[in-house]
Amino acid sequence: MSYILSEDWHGMERTSPEWCQKQAEAIRKYIDGDNEYIDVDGVVMLFTEMAELRYSTAESMALRLMEHLLYVAVSPDNDAVRHWLREVNNFRHCFLNSLGVTTMRPKGNTNIKNQLADNWQKIYAKAVNEVKEKAQGAFVFGFDLDKIPAAPPWCVEDFLNKGDEKLVSMID
Repeated sequence: MSYILSEDWHGMERTSPEWCQKQAEAIRKYIDGDNEYIDVDGVVMLFTEMAELRYSTAESMALRLMEHLLYVAVSPDNDAVRHWLREVNNFRHCFLNSLGVTTMRPKGNTNIKNQLADNWQKIYAKAVNEVKEKAQGAFVFGFDLDKIPAAPPWCVEDFLNKGDEKLVSMID
């Protein structure tokens, strides 16, 4: 059931912090039995946007993780390897956060993991293209693009459960 915004909410931008607080208060009051106006369409829109953002962030972090792991694999003597490994660590941390992995919820968000798994090959293909583009501009250290596996050597669960060194070693 969708309720129309009450007069004092007109002019507020949906998803603004003030609007979100008003909606949260209205939902609490509605649960307690008060007939409070709730912008149901707006709340649904907000939840949808939040879910899309969480997935987009997780996909972006997976892409960056793959790129940097591939950089290490295709140019292991490059001066940037230490930097790339630090980035792997940082991106993996952000990846776990985007999935909602915590000590209380170690498996994270199953819906996002499933969606990532469905798109994993496409994400990997983007990472491979990025590495190939970077390799075209490399002059000091070569990139051995023959070391890039045709299929992703990792899965979503690997990014969740394996440490950085193990992820690097999975490329060989």
